Amino acid sequence: MSIGSQRNDNIEKFQIILQSLIQFATLLFFKIFFTLKIEGGEEVLKELIEARKKDKGLLFAPNHISEWDAIIVRCALPIKAFAFPLYYVAMTKDHYQYEKFGWRRYFYGGNLFKVLGAYPAYLGMRDYHASLVNHIELLEYGKSVCIFPEGKISVDTSKPGEAKGGIGFLAEYTQTDIVPVTLKGFERLSWVKGIFGKKPVVTVVYHQVLRISNILETAKKQGVAEGIETNKFVSNFIMDIVRKA
Repeated sequence: MSIGSQRNDNIEKFQIILQSLIQFATLLFFKIFFTLKIEGGEEVLKELIEARKKDKGLLFAPNHISEWDAIIVRCALPIKAFAFPLYYVAMTKDHYQYEKFGWRRYFYGGNLFKVLGAYPAYLGMRDYHASLVNHIELLEYGKSVCIFPEGKISVDTSKPGEAKGGIGFLAEYTQTDIVPVTLKGFERLSWVKGIFGKKPVVTVVYHQVLRISNILETAKKQGVAEGIETNKFVSNFIMDIVRKA
């Protein structure tokens, strides 16, 4: 059974409520122990409203430096943005069954992630359509999706991970515009410093929305081959903006 046929208004309302509660708790935590700076949130809200009028969503593309990233991309948006639930690209449950995830491996992936709006990408398919079938459907239903172009956490920002072609494929295939998001300071967070010293600064920057049609036109003018090469071009185009902020 497809995501679209499973999802109904009641499920989505539950996700909105759950994501709103998570936002409240997360923002409270960061306001107590950190100095949270947010840029560009109001502009993204306007874009979400305009996209909704066209039965479209947006693709959120943040850098990946911590396990907080997926939560904070959602929570740093203005409260009115919670009328638009955000869905995520996650890994299958098997991906999280390692000691490095500690107790979290019992909760990461599977049905819990789906309740929170995170649906798995299927690795090893050698086919973006097959790997991201869940997220194609979400975008075609006019939902917004968060995907990390780097795929995995890249704590060493001096050596960022390679941008994968997944977001480029999703954007082109569904003709969805993109919000690059720069996250700073979330790696190796220490709330203890917020109690006994100066509060660490963490920053979320929502950049101006990129029109996929414009990026594809740029790729064409530069002679980039269609298909995977264009997918990667789009991904790298996005990440260049994210990393320069």
